[in-house]
Amino acid sequence: MPNKDNIDPHYGEPLDEHWDYDHNPADPSRIHPDVAEIMKDPDAPFGRDPDGHAYTPQEYAERFNKLGPDGQHWGNFPGNDGAVPHTKVAFSDFDQFKKYFGDQVDRIGEDDGAYLGLMKDGVPAPWEERAMHVDSLGDPRNAYRIDHLPDGWRIEVSEVAPGLGQPGGATQVRILDADGEPVKVNELKTEWGVLQ
Repeated sequence: MPNKDNIDPHYGEPLDEHWDYDHNPADPSRIHPDVAEIMKDPDAPFGRDPDGHAYTPQEYAERFNKLGPDGQHWGNFPGNDGAVPHTKVAFSDFDQFKKYFGDQVDRIGEDDGAYLGLMKDGVPAPWEERAMHVDSLGDPRNAYRIDHLPDGWRIEVSEVAPGLGQPGGATQVRILDADGEPVKVNELKTEWGVLQ
């Protein structure tokens, strides 16, 4: 039977090829202060292995620094759009979404991506629960309020899967257009006014 959730059973094992760092992304001077504030496990910025031991930069690179087909430096993210299988729920009614989850979200990183984090009662999810690539430690964190949902669009929520040496568990949010495609944050802000 095919794996419809696109989950690699060997995820987290050393890759055949990887890229190495030319810097230490976990150097405290490189970590953005907004991100440092939400770290619960600062002694393991590269995450932990399944036995709970902190990854070294080299161990992390071997597992989570994937080379693209033309030598690009990619992160090795878990499949299924980074979601725990069977946790994706899409809301076409903004009021229903707001009833269950509120309207506050945030994002670590530039606004050219589509992933947002749910802020429960205005509180950002911890770094570790977001299961992001260690290079994002230096990125800014911006908070937004979802203002409305255009006709035919949906808000997808899911539980963040364990990945990149982190446990996951936060609630991630993507806003999907009428074709079911995720819309980038910069477009949600400037073109659609969905994020304030």
